[in-house]
Amino acid sequence: MDVNSILMQSPMPICIFRGKEYVIEFANDFYLQILGREKDIVGKPLFESFPELKNQGIKALIDGVIQSGIPYNVNEHEARLMRNGKAEQCFFNCIYQPLREQNGVITGVIVVFTDVTDQVNAKNIIAESRKKLITELSIANIELAFQKEEKGKRAAELGIANIELAFQDDEKGKRAAELGIANIELAFQDDEKEKRAAELGIANIELAFQNDEKEKRAAELIIANKELVFQNNEKERREIANTKLEVLSISLKLASQYSLSLIEASRDPLFTISPQGKITDMNEATVKVTGVSREQLIGSDFFDYFTKPDKAREGYQEVFAKGFVADYPLTIMDGKLTDVLFNGSVYKDDKGNVLGAVVVARDITDQKRIEKELREAKVAAELAQSKAESATIIAED
Repeated sequence: MDVNSILMQSPMPICIFRGKEYVIEFANDFYLQILGREKDIVGKPLFESFPELKNQGIKALIDGVIQSGIPYNVNEHEARLMRNGKAEQCFFNCIYQPLREQNGVITGVIVVFTDVTDQVNAKNIIAESRKKLITELSIANIELAFQKEEKGKRAAELGIANIELAFQDDEKGKRAAELGIANIELAFQDDEKEKRAAELGIANIELAFQNDEKEKRAAELIIANKELVFQNNEKERREIANTKLEVLSISLKLASQYSLSLIEASRDPLFTISPQGKITDMNEATVKVTGVSREQLIGSDFFDYFTKPDKAREGYQEVFAKGFVADYPLTIMDGKLTDVLFNGSVYKDDKGNVLGAVVVARDITDQKRIEKELREAKVAAELAQSKAESATIIAED
């Protein structure tokens, strides 16, 4: 596995610093793109290329990671970077991971960035919506107080109308007595209709039961046929897979401790797959999310771990057809059914032959929760406005 090729084509910004001057040893294309810089910064000291970082505490942070050997996370770091082709105010979750040599000495730091701009913007929108809702509710309460006062006035006016209604109710009572005999006759007729309906109901229940039994038998037959076809397909696929697993295992042995430390730096599930859809490597986050051991994951079909395997299969085929895929929605089949956005790109050997693809399944559970809260806030605001308008109409009547 070509580590530099995987890192260079990773859908996440990645940068590596080494030495006392924090010389930039590596920066992938995505990192250069969002910073709007050229590759000429590689080989230069970090603070020479980015002097503005000196006053942001970055040097002390990097020193702490190197001295302690403990990774450090920075959540929602604000920066003005290139995004969607233009300079925008962006927010990133950054992971500073110590880089160890084979002798255990820490000589540098690996930094992996995750773009959380959309989540932060969504939180700000929800805060503004809540503030607006509170203002609108205050206005509605003032309006309701005015309406209550108007209702009091209307109640006095309705007193005379109630006296008139009492007289009319007395007259209706007299008419009701006259209608009593007619109602007794209608009650008898309704009772007869209910008896006939009960007899018809029993017949309908029996017919429905028979139809339901027929449908169950038909469904069981269809399931049995599908299971037979699936077993035949699985048998053929396993035979092909077993032949190719020996070749895949050789490439797995070539993965160095260096590449594993980079992959493990991501908190989102990150793994590599072969052109045949087999998992060839993964980080610890993948093991935790799927609940399956690393030994069981390697060599298995990656789309078996999603709630919609066919959709997952189409996603990985798109990666190898186009060379990449971005924000492809899937749901990981774990205890919580985690919603993720599937991002990936192929990696190649020195001759340009595609060896596989590296993919990241970014957890969007929090993003969906924020979107839901935003929708609920909008509905609540609209409901409050509707109640205020209804109260105004009632008061005017």
